[in-house]
Amino acid sequence: MPYPTTEQYMEALQFPSKHLKDVELANAKVESTGMGLPFARSGGFALTFKLIGPGKSWALRLFQKDRVGDKLGERYGAISRGIKSCGLPYFVEFSFLPAGISIQTQTYSCVKMGWAEGTVLGTYIEKNKRNKAALLQLRQNIQKMAADMERVGFAHGDFQTDNLLVSASGGLKFVDYDAFFVPEIAGLGAIEVGYPNFQHPERGKLKPFDNKMDRFSYLVIDSALNALISNPDLWDKASADPQGLLVRASDFASPHTSVSFHALALDPNVGTVYKRLAAVCEGKYADVPLLSDFLAGKGPAALNLKPISTITSSQSTKNSSASVGSTYQTNTSQVISGDNFLAAKGAGGRFVEIVGFIKNVDTRPTKYGSPKVFLIFGTVSGNSVYIPIWAEGIANLNAAGKSVGAQSKGEWVSVTGMMDADFATGSWSRTGITVVDASQINFISEAEAKRRLTSKTATSVTSFTPSTPAQTTALNSAARNAQIAAQAKAAASKSSPSSSTYKKSPAPRKSPARSSYSSSPSRTNSYSPAPKSSGGGLSTGTWIAIGIGVLILISLFNGG
Repeated sequence: MPYPTTEQYMEALQFPSKHLKDVELANAKVESTGMGLPFARSGGFALTFKLIGPGKSWALRLFQKDRVGDKLGERYGAISRGIKSCGLPYFVEFSFLPAGISIQTQTYSCVKMGWAEGTVLGTYIEKNKRNKAALLQLRQNIQKMAADMERVGFAHGDFQTDNLLVSASGGLKFVDYDAFFVPEIAGLGAIEVGYPNFQHPERGKLKPFDNKMDRFSYLVIDSALNALISNPDLWDKASADPQGLLVRASDFASPHTSVSFHALALDPNVGTVYKRLAAVCEGKYADVPLLSDFLAGKGPAALNLKPISTITSSQSTKNSSASVGSTYQTNTSQVISGDNFLAAKGAGGRFVEIVGFIKNVDTRPTKYGSPKVFLIFGTVSGNSVYIPIWAEGIANLNAAGKSVGAQSKGEWVSVTGMMDADFATGSWSRTGITVVDASQINFISEAEAKRRLTSKTATSVTSFTPSTPAQTTALNSAARNAQIAAQAKAAASKSSPSSSTYKKSPAPRKSPARSSYSSSPSRTNSYSPAPKSSGGGLSTGTWIAIGIGVLILISLFNGG
């Protein structure tokens, strides 16, 4: 069954009382962006919206596509019954609404969940990496959660740093139950295999659906907490971030060639733990031990990880891994360069990662006096990819120890989330990702940005696949205009100083994966036209003028 588009869902949620069938949701207010549009969080195969009621808030998940064998009603009904009856404190209210939203003449199913307040696990660990007491408590709470989940035979199915919230008091709440396992639905099979940075290498191939799915995730997260409690400097030495902690999918796939595993194996306090974790990676999915058994020393024997002589231990772990052929793993569908306006515009409504160099920052308040920060990968007034952060996002970032503002100019950044619809003025347009949660944004090194932008999931203009006729036309026009612009530039370089003057402004710091197509010219041109040739043909200067005119048209074209 085809589901509504992102735009149709957003249009409907501007009038919740008209389109939502659940009474509580129908009378709630939908969280909006600074531009007044419903704010959507995207993940998996559904959009998530926050609805705010009197004294209580909910998460509304609206589906975007069908998957073979989903049997959503049966699956979510069993999950709802399971978490209500188990008595564990790690879940929010959860119910499946078979006819929860109406759009035009059709009704569609959706999921209603209680809204959990807290900090996502990855951001919490990053913020508290030097707070030994906080990490000790967190580690103890996660160990207890692992034991409780094993006792009732449940598995979250995608246990990772974005799917567990930590409250101010240290309480834990799971979110996103799409891959959840309860014994009642064992025969339905898996519809997800989890984020690779927290999954055993065999899981993607075997696609198991059982109560063992979270075991490897617990080992990875507990080992990282143990290491940071012992030595907080390991976070920076490993170039860690909330999406991957100290070791990642590429390390799991080949522990013997992993710089991360070898560097951690040399640590006197946690070396043995990571040698044993490496051994689990090389073993079978079915043999992944319980966290309690792993902590007790049970499981496969530690691997003998000898130092890698060709790479110095002082190098950044992730950057070194890239040099030996590792593949960057992201939980999004693709990585888009901040310079790639066309690809970003074509990704509207999809969950993506933007990696780019911040060229400009706009900190002017909104017309209502509220604070805002726009991180802009291009010009302030021109076709650009940007990151809008409104008052709530600024507050959440500050609470997580991540400040943004004028000082962010000149930084490399990674931002994940759903690509907004483009915002257009008369002469230019912008598109980007609205940041609300601190986990969405991470400042990274130039080398790490290059690694992500050259990964298999990265999209360049030449590799961008258009999904509509308009995008096809735009892509073809961009390629042709780039060719014309190159010819005009070549003509300018051959013209004599007496007939034309070509001035090039200082080149901005270049993105490591800058595409050949730029949405706005990065140079200024001035010229004095030479007289026409005696033969009546166009002079070199005139051809230059035509080339410059084409560049201007390119900029205007991309604003449409």
